[in-house]
Amino acid sequence: MFFTNKKKNVLARQPNWLHIDSNVQLLPGLIEGPQDVDTACLLISQLAALGLEKIVLIAPINEQSPITFDTIQRGYQSVCQKLLLERCEMEVMLAGIYRLEKGFMSLLKKNELIPMSGHYVLFDLPLDAEPPFIENIIFELEVNGFTPVLACPERYVYYHQLNLKRYRKLKSLGCLFQSSLLSLAGYYGDKTKRMAQTLLKEGLIDMSGSGINSEIQVKVLVDFVKNQNIF
Repeated sequence: MFFTNKKKNVLARQPNWLHIDSNVQLLPGLIEGPQDVDTACLLISQLAALGLEKIVLIAPINEQSPITFDTIQRGYQSVCQKLLLERCEMEVMLAGIYRLEKGFMSLLKKNELIPMSGHYVLFDLPLDAEPPFIENIIFELEVNGFTPVLACPERYVYYHQLNLKRYRKLKSLGCLFQSSLLSLAGYYGDKTKRMAQTLLKEGLIDMSGSGINSEIQVKVLVDFVKNQNIF
């Protein structure tokens, strides 16, 4: 979801910027997430009940993943067809999220990325250390007409000790930040929650997504939205 001031006539206590979830990991049949289309659509319908108008179904892609583009496309089409039969008016888009590894450049060179909205490329990082080639990949993405988007910047604890210096450096290179609503809800712990709040207050977050891939996480998101406890 991009941050906006657009008002919504849904839950009385709902944040007025909640209308797009740009990181919903509920594609059926992948390693993580629901294993069938019925479960996926049931969880998606709970997001629709929050007043969401659009979601981006995200497929996690990395070097160890056996997932093929055909598998991703079949899962996406099955969800769209079932939601249509159920008369769900939510717009559903598809994109990948990429672990920043050496093999990522091969996907970029072969034009095999699945960007969000045509040009936003969502990526994440290892939780233990920043890859040394991150700035080069950001540059290569931009040269090829893409806008790099770092998912869950608040979760990388190796940035926490740098007083936002590294975050600001990545932003200056043209990288956007997508925070996780689960982080703001405290799902990943207090330290991550505080950093998500700080990045938001400092105006460093460009968009947000839930990152949900399970029924438990959907419940956390619903409770968070109803309580509207961001700060």
